[in-house]
Amino acid sequence: MGKEQADYQGESAAVQRRAEGQSIDVEAMSQKDQLRLMAAAFETGQATIITDRSMRIRRVNRAFSRITGFSAEEVLGNTPRMFKSGRHGPDFYTRLWGALHQQGHWQGEIWNRNKHGEIYPVWQSITAVKGDDGQVRHYVSVFHDIAERKRVEFTLTQEASRDHLTGAANRRTFDRALITSVRGAQESGAELSMMFLDIDHFKAVNDNHGHDVGDAILHALTELVQKRLRKTDLLARWGGEEFTLLLPETPLEGACQLAERLRADVAAAVMPGPGVTISLGLAAYQAGDTARDLIRRADAALYRAKRRGRNRVEVDPEPETTEESITPLDLCQSDLPRYIDEYRGASRRAQLAHRLEDALALASRRDGTLTVCALDVDHFKVVNERLGTVLADRLMLALTRRINRQLGHEDLIVRTGGDEFVLLMHDAADNAAFEALLEAIRQPFRLGGRTVSVTASLGLASFPLDEVEADVLLRHAQQAMYRAKQNGRNTLTRFDPGQDRRLQRCQLQRRRIEQAIQRDELCLHYQPQIDMATASVVGFEALVRWQHPDKGLLSPAEFLPLIEGTWLEAVLGEWVLKTVLEQLACWQGEGGDLPVSVNISPAHLLAPDFVTRLSGLLATKPAVGPSRLKLEVVETAAMQDIAAALKVISHCQAMGVQVAIDDFGTGFSSLTYLRQLPVDLIKVDKSFVRDMLSDESDRAIVESVIYMAKRFNRDLLAEGVESLEHATELLELGCRLAQGFGIARPMPAAALPAWLAEWPRRSEWQGLARQEDALPA
Repeated sequence: MGKEQADYQGESAAVQRRAEGQSIDVEAMSQKDQLRLMAAAFETGQATIITDRSMRIRRVNRAFSRITGFSAEEVLGNTPRMFKSGRHGPDFYTRLWGALHQQGHWQGEIWNRNKHGEIYPVWQSITAVKGDDGQVRHYVSVFHDIAERKRVEFTLTQEASRDHLTGAANRRTFDRALITSVRGAQESGAELSMMFLDIDHFKAVNDNHGHDVGDAILHALTELVQKRLRKTDLLARWGGEEFTLLLPETPLEGACQLAERLRADVAAAVMPGPGVTISLGLAAYQAGDTARDLIRRADAALYRAKRRGRNRVEVDPEPETTEESITPLDLCQSDLPRYIDEYRGASRRAQLAHRLEDALALASRRDGTLTVCALDVDHFKVVNERLGTVLADRLMLALTRRINRQLGHEDLIVRTGGDEFVLLMHDAADNAAFEALLEAIRQPFRLGGRTVSVTASLGLASFPLDEVEADVLLRHAQQAMYRAKQNGRNTLTRFDPGQDRRLQRCQLQRRRIEQAIQRDELCLHYQPQIDMATASVVGFEALVRWQHPDKGLLSPAEFLPLIEGTWLEAVLGEWVLKTVLEQLACWQGEGGDLPVSVNISPAHLLAPDFVTRLSGLLATKPAVGPSRLKLEVVETAAMQDIAAALKVISHCQAMGVQVAIDDFGTGFSSLTYLRQLPVDLIKVDKSFVRDMLSDESDRAIVESVIYMAKRFNRDLLAEGVESLEHATELLELGCRLAQGFGIARPMPAAALPAWLAEWPRRSEWQGLARQEDALPA
C-alpha cells in the first residue's frame, strides 16, 4: 500500500503542471491520467483519510501526518478509534453513525488525540462511498485543525464575561448568575449563600507601593480564592478591591467555614507587595428574597466587619441593637472612641438602609423632597498622616458636630467610613443649603493648639426628581460624589436622572451591538482603491455595516460612535480582521490577490496584546500573505502615545503587514510625527478632498500633505474622490491613488466581480489614464 501511495504522490506534480496551461477533459483522459489527477486532488491542505467498509485505514495524505504527527505507516490497517480523545460519550458516536447510515454523510466538531497525546479540536466531514450495488465500499474523512479558532472564540468570550485584570467574572456576569440562582432557590428551595470580601486598607497599598503592586495583589488574591472553590462556585470582581462569591447549594454554616478559611489564607499568604488582610460579609437566601435583598444584606455584613476592626467575618442578620437618638456631639468628652458612628451625633451605618426607606416614605406622604448627600472629606489620608490618628479622630468628631449644626431636626447624618458621611435632608432641594455646608466645612478647626483646614466633595440625589428606590437613590448620590471629586473636589455635583437614563440607554445599545457581533449580524462592504495614472484597481478598504433585523442595513455612523473608547472596539476590530482574512483566503482560492485595508481604532491598536492577537489571526490563514492585509490607523491614535504606536507599527511591518495613517490632516499633524512613524501610506482625509475644488484652504491642505508625503517618500491616497474633476486635479498635484464615490461606493464582496468586470469599460477613467500617459515627464 505504501508503494502505491508513493506512486500517486510522485505523479501528482506532473499532473498539476500539465493542468496549468490547459483545460482538462476528464472523460477523454486515460485511466492512468485519471488516477494521477485524483492523486493530485488527494494532496490538499486538509487532512484526508480513506478507509475500507470495516473502517480500516487504507490511505492518508501528507496534511494528515502534519496535523496528527502520525506517518502513513503507523496508521495503515488501524481504525480511527486510535485517535479517540475520550471527550465524547457513546451518544455522540451513535448520532454520528446514525447520520452516516441514513444520509451517507456527517460533519461536525470532534476532539482527537495526536501522536504526542495532545487533545485538539477538528472540523471533520465523513462521507460513505457506495458501489453500484448500493453497499458501502469506503469511508472518506476530511478534517482540519480548528484549535486556533477555538482559542480566539474562547478569548472573546472571556473578555466579554471576565474582569480584564484578575480573570475573575465581571459584575455583569455575576448579576446574571445571581438572578438565575435566586430564581432557582425560589422554585426549588435549594440553599444559596453569597459573600462580599474586601481588601483592608487597599487605598494605602496603592498610595504607598503604586498601582502595579496593587494590581498584582488583586491578581494573587483571585488565584488564592479560586483554589478554595468548587466548579459551581463563582468569584467575581465587584469593583476596585471588592469581590463577591456566589455559593450555590451552600448553607450559611458552610459559607462561614469557607469564609474563615479564606480569611486565614490571605492573612498568611506571601503577597507581591505588603501583606494584606480581608474583611468578609455573608448572607444566605431567605424565602422571599430578591437578588437585590441578598446583595444588600451581604453588603451590610461586610461593612459591619470593617467597622468592627477588619480582618474578620460577619454574618447577616446583624444581632439586635438599640437605636440611639441623634443629638449634637459634646466635644468636652475625653473618652470618645475612634468610631463616631457608635455614639450620639451619628447613626450606625447598619441602620442607614432602614432610616433611608423611612425618610423616603415620609417625603412621599408629605409631597415633599428628600435629598441624599454623599459627603467625602478630601485628601483625608494626608490629614490623618499629618495629625496622627488621635487628632484625626477628634477632627472627625468636630466635623460631625459642625455638619449637625447645618441640619434640620428631622435630618440625619450617618458616618459610613473613616472620612465618608451620608446626609438625609428633608426639603433642601436647592443648592443653597449645601453651599453653606461646604463653606462651614472649609472654616479652620483648632485642635491641640493647631489650626487645621479641610474641604469636602458632595454628591446629591433628590426625590422626587430622581424617583427610585431607597438604595438606588443612595447609589446615585455616591456616583455624583465621585464626579465631584473628578471635577476637582471641594465642590458639589447633583445626580442627573436624565443623563443617567441616557447612559443606561447607551449601555443597552452597546449590549445590543455586542449581540450583533455574536449573532453574525454584521457584514463588510468593500470600496475599491485605484491608481488614477493607470486606471488599475490596487486594493479595497473594508467597511463594516450592520444588517439589523428590524432597521435594515445601518451605516457605521449609526453605531460605531456608541462603542468608541470601550472594550467593544477591540472585539469589533478583531471580528473585522478575522472576516477580512477569511475573505482574502476565499479570493485567493479564486485567483484574486488584491490587498484589503482595515481600520483599527486607537484603543485596539494600543492594546497590550494587539500584536500577539494579530499574529495569531494571521496564523489561522497561512495561505494568505501578510502583505495582503493593510491596517489603517487614524492620525490621533498614533499621536496619543507616539512611543507605543511606533512599537506596534514596527512589529506589524516586521510581520509583513503594511500600515497607513488615515484621515491625515484632521488631527495635529507635524513633520516630526510624520518622520518618526514609519508608515507605508498616508490617506488624505475626504473632508479636504471633497471641497478642494471650491475652497482654497482645503486645496492648500491637500497640496501640503502631498508635498510632505513626497519629501518623506510615503505613498499617498486621496479619499472622497467624487468626480473626474477631483481626480484630474489630484493627478496634476502629484497624487495617483484614490478612492471615493466617483469611483465606486462600498459594496458587498459578492458584487465586486461584476464591478471589476465593468471597470475597464468606464471610458472616462480609462481616458484619464491615457491623458496622464500623454503628459510630458
